[in-house]
Amino acid sequence: MTERGDGARPGFDEARAIVTASTPSPVELIVPLSDALGRWTAADLFAARDCPGFDASAMDGFAFAAGATAAATAHVPVELVVAGEYRAGHSPTPAIAGAAYPISTGAKMPVGCDTVITTERASVVQQGERRVLTFAIPEAAGRNVRRQGEDARAGEPVLPSGRRITAETIGALASYGLSHVPVFRHPRISIIPTGDELVGTARPDAIPDANGPMIAASAASLGLPVQCHPPVGDDPGQIERAFRAVLASGSTDILISTGGVSTGDHDHIAAVLRAMGARIYFHGVRMRPGKPVLFAKLADGTLFFGLPGNPVASLLGFRFLVLAAVRTMLGRPPETGAPETVDVAGRENTTLFLRAHRGSSRGRPGIEILPGQQSHMMRSLLAANCWLSVDLDAAGNSLVRRYDLSATLE
Repeated sequence: MTERGDGARPGFDEARAIVTASTPSPVELIVPLSDALGRWTAADLFAARDCPGFDASAMDGFAFAAGATAAATAHVPVELVVAGEYRAGHSPTPAIAGAAYPISTGAKMPVGCDTVITTERASVVQQGERRVLTFAIPEAAGRNVRRQGEDARAGEPVLPSGRRITAETIGALASYGLSHVPVFRHPRISIIPTGDELVGTARPDAIPDANGPMIAASAASLGLPVQCHPPVGDDPGQIERAFRAVLASGSTDILISTGGVSTGDHDHIAAVLRAMGARIYFHGVRMRPGKPVLFAKLADGTLFFGLPGNPVASLLGFRFLVLAAVRTMLGRPPETGAPETVDVAGRENTTLFLRAHRGSSRGRPGIEILPGQQSHMMRSLLAANCWLSVDLDAAGNSLVRRYDLSATLE
């Protein structure tokens, strides 16, 4: 696939499909469970042990055989001698038939015992040098006992492929005896903002770099390793040297630049890429904001995204196009928006993106399209919680889809 001319810009959905098709397959790693937080499982996971691994007490109390209390009445109580002690994590003392055993929560049940009475319910009487546990009614078997394997059996599937590993997941997998898990390697992101206006922020005509921190934060919020480099001026030689330095470090899978992708005299990104032998898949997409966005693959296979300089256009390029590559590299399916019925005009042959707020008004869900939709205006992002994409069908009707405001891998 070669670079398209201006009249052959892909539409938004086609551009995402091009990115997905041009992105390498996920790379599988085996990592310690302690390093797996935020990663995505690359295979189905199975319990390595029964959980619990043995019959255990669910409460602090006394363990005994319920059958020994079958004849207990208020007039003729049953007495069991209290013997030994069973503590969690300690080797049990030998069991004695017809006895009751003090036991801690999580301790292994004594052989021959099948129930536990809690400390609060237990009636213990001192008789000379011995203590006895008395019962005025029969006790049912199985009370306050965690049965071996009741949560999971060894070899049982416990977590499917394609699930994000959370703190809760790690706790469960550790309980099931897993110390290492197969995951997809996170793509490494490098960001190089460009533009003379960003260099030397002490100058009165300088503009603060919003894109670099914003794109870096978007990547970090997905758990991706990210490096944001200092801005580079609008000089082709400087830009190429910055790109080559990142590539030489071997520390990136996706290189992102911001600015310099339009058609002005000082927009050099496309020319620099050609000089480096990159394959440009598209330069420009029929979307607003974000029309000048560029996607390429460098000679070493590194994916390259040239995002526009206007902050909202840059954010959209990451949110939908870079994210399409990230999802592919993590084995995630393509993102689809939720259809919405909103009275908003579309534009022929262009996907419009609008910042909006979805909430309730008078008890009914509704969507408000926010003021300040220009691509350089950031304030509406502070009130927005979703994006609306607007296309036109063949009859000229608006087709609206809703997406989460922030990039997501769910």
